[in-house]
Amino acid sequence: MKTKLIISTALAAATLTGIALAGTKPQVQTVAPVAPVEPIQAPAAQKAFSADFSVGYSTNYDFRGLILRTSDGENMTPIKLDTRTRLTDKLDLTAGLSYKALWNRDVLQDNEFNFNLGLDAKCVDGLTSRIGYDLYQGGFPGLVSKVWEGNHSTSHEVMVGFQYDFDPVGIKGLFMGANAHYAFSGVTGWWFDVTVGYKKQITEKLAGIISATWWSTSSYFDAKMPWAANGSQSYSLNLQLPYQVCKNVTFTPFVSGVWLGNGSMSKGYGYYGSSIYRNFTLVAGAGLTYSF
Repeated sequence: MKTKLIISTALAAATLTGIALAGTKPQVQTVAPVAPVEPIQAPAAQKAFSADFSVGYSTNYDFRGLILRTSDGENMTPIKLDTRTRLTDKLDLTAGLSYKALWNRDVLQDNEFNFNLGLDAKCVDGLTSRIGYDLYQGGFPGLVSKVWEGNHSTSHEVMVGFQYDFDPVGIKGLFMGANAHYAFSGVTGWWFDVTVGYKKQITEKLAGIISATWWSTSSYFDAKMPWAANGSQSYSLNLQLPYQVCKNVTFTPFVSGVWLGNGSMSKGYGYYGSSIYRNFTLVAGAGLTYSF
C-alpha cells in the first residue's frame, strides 16, 4: 500500500491540469471534487488534434462532490485520456475516457468508468457552448442505478453547458460556467453545476487557480433512495498549482474543501449514526499530465 501511494502521488495530476492551463491548450475534463468547467482555448490557436494523458492520486473518491463515509470514499487513482479534434475555426470535437480506481470498495461494487463525447462551439469572443454525451459504468452512479433503480450498473447522460472567460472585457483570468446533465438510462433525472474561478500566472512555469463549484439535482433521487433528496448536493472550494515541468509535462498538486448541501444532508441512513456522506472533507492530491 505504501508503495502504491508513492507511485500514485509521483505520477499524479490528471483531473486538475486542464483548468490550470487555461489559455495554453484546450481541456474538458473532470475529476476529484474540483471545478467541472474548465477554461477552453480559442479554436484559432489550437492544433488540428491534441490529447492529454493523465494519472493522479486523490485522498478521496467523489461523484460530483458526494463523498461516502465508508472506505469507498477514501484513496483513489484516476486515469484519463482526453482528446480534441478541430473541425472548423469555431467547432471542436472532444472525446475522453476515464477510470477511477478505488483502493477499497465497501458500499460501491465497481470502480468508475466514463466515456464522453462532445462538441464545443465558440459563440462570441470569450463564450464557448457545449453539448455532450456521457456513459458511466460502476462507481456512485452505477450503485444508484443497480441497487435502487433495479437496473444494470451503467447509466447514460446528455448535457448542455457554457463557459465564459472574462479576458475580452478586461478581467484577465476570471471565468465562469454552468452545465445541465440529464440522465436518461439506468437512472433518470437532472444534475446541475455552476463554477466560478480565477487563474493567476505566478511565474513563467507556475500558475495558481482558485475556484468554487455548486452541484444540485432535480428528480435524480427518487423516494426509494435512502441516501439523499433532490436540491443542493454539495459545494467545493478548490486550489490548484499547475507547474509546467517541460514542454509536454505538467505536475499539478491540489487541495479542495467539500461541504454537503441541504439535499444530501436531508436523509440519514444509519452509517456511523448519520448520513452516509461526509459532511465536510478536505481532499488533496496531485497529478501528472502528458500532452501531445
